[in-house]
Amino acid sequence: MKSLGFGRLALTSCVAAALLAGCGGSQSPIAAPGAMTQSRAITTQAKRAGSWMIAAAKNDDLLYVSDDARSQVYVFSYPSGELVGTLTGFQNPEGECSDRSGNVWIVNFTPSEVIEYAHGGTTPIATLSDPSTSPIGCSVDPTSGNLALTNEGGILYVFSGAQGTPVPYQDSSFSTFWYCTYDDVGNLFVSGQSNSENLLAELPTNGSALKDITLNKTLDAGSIQWDGAYLAVYDLSGGSRGPVNIDRIQISGDAGTIIATTVLNNKKNRRPTVAVQYWIQGHTILGPDAARHGILRLLGYWKYPEGGKQTKTTNMSGDSRLLGVAVSVAPSH
Repeated sequence: MKSLGFGRLALTSCVAAALLAGCGGSQSPIAAPGAMTQSRAITTQAKRAGSWMIAAAKNDDLLYVSDDARSQVYVFSYPSGELVGTLTGFQNPEGECSDRSGNVWIVNFTPSEVIEYAHGGTTPIATLSDPSTSPIGCSVDPTSGNLALTNEGGILYVFSGAQGTPVPYQDSSFSTFWYCTYDDVGNLFVSGQSNSENLLAELPTNGSALKDITLNKTLDAGSIQWDGAYLAVYDLSGGSRGPVNIDRIQISGDAGTIIATTVLNNKKNRRPTVAVQYWIQGHTILGPDAARHGILRLLGYWKYPEGGKQTKTTNMSGDSRLLGVAVSVAPSH
């Protein structure tokens, strides 16, 4: 299956719907603090100089959302969806990840780095540089605290303890790495692209080399995440129209078996490019979704693994382009 493309070239009007997850019944845009609508609140706060966060945010679970078009990251209380902060100072923020302490890492496309924030914080507490170029996604190992970083240059970097100089890993089957995710015991999975298709590979716990995963069915892998039991893979197969399919894959050695598929319906019946990251939090899957003309300005929620229609949608303003999401659990929870 030919890849739908990525990076700056993929962010065109053909970008389409994405993946998200469930709460209650379908709603109109959620009200932000005060009387203004969510989209108006975001527009207003975007004009402020520098990052901001309400003090009470540190006590809540938080949803971080990257806006590539505005080079900002919005912070919402989770699961209520109330806007509680905005982080600035990025240049095209991409994927995101969080660790067991509630710290959040934001991948910055240019310059090539990944930036750490404390839960509810507005000032970076650490910055790691991508030694190559154009980073895309990250993941933190829950067993060791190692941080993995993927990039368009086709090199997977692993920072021991999320600090210092990373160890590089390459796979001759891949020209680009899209996203990565650790499972519960420290195995690292990556999605990426060869010349003609999107692929999956694994770096086993304490392993020294990537190994390709052979599947029982052909798919075009985009965003990936460990859901607690299976590897959840956004399948790009089938073109730019139709619902989004999340394949749940059971991994055994270097083989993967698709055991179920979650179908995410979206309002405009469009699929996003590989540039979109989703996040699974318990029984909810969240991610960017397309508004009119395929612009990724909607933040959607779906039930997981049931899928189906969105249970809630937040509508950003017209010039937003949402790419990455992550939930940070408050350290007190």
